[in-house]
Amino acid sequence: MRNMYPEPQNSPVPWYFVFFILSPASAKGESTPKVPWTSLAQVAGIAVIASPAILTAPAIAGLGTVGFGAAGPVAGTIATMAQSSIGSVVAGSPFAIAQGAAVGGYGVGVLNGIAQGAGLAVTGLSTLNSLVSDCGKDKDQEKKRKDQEKKRKDQEKKRKD
Repeated sequence: MRNMYPEPQNSPVPWYFVFFILSPASAKGESTPKVPWTSLAQVAGIAVIASPAILTAPAIAGLGTVGFGAAGPVAGTIATMAQSSIGSVVAGSPFAIAQGAAVGGYGVGVLNGIAQGAGLAVTGLSTLNSLVSDCGKDKDQEKKRKDQEKKRKDQEKKRKD
């Protein structure tokens, strides 16, 4: 059978791995490969803990689109409507944090802290999931081995009879 996914020349990325994960089972004639979601979640969580800007930079850029500008809320935008409905903005409120992040002030640190907390939660929960899901595997494997042994002995007994 010819190789359906040849690796590009001089490629630093092992494309065969990407295609193995993403290819449909029918194309390979095999069962669907198991995607390591737990490991991917752990890596993503650690990446966000190490560099929260992965999440916060797009969020901060999005603040400008809703009207949070460098000099304050831009007239006629969602930010000015929100501020007019709030009235007096209290320090530390979500509106103040958003405005602070838009101008590069303390709000950036708050958003980075929130992102790192989320990354820590994702990493912790995915690690806990992998530990809990592996708890009974030894017993299951032992039972499976004993069942196979019994089946083999039964087959040998039938052959002798």
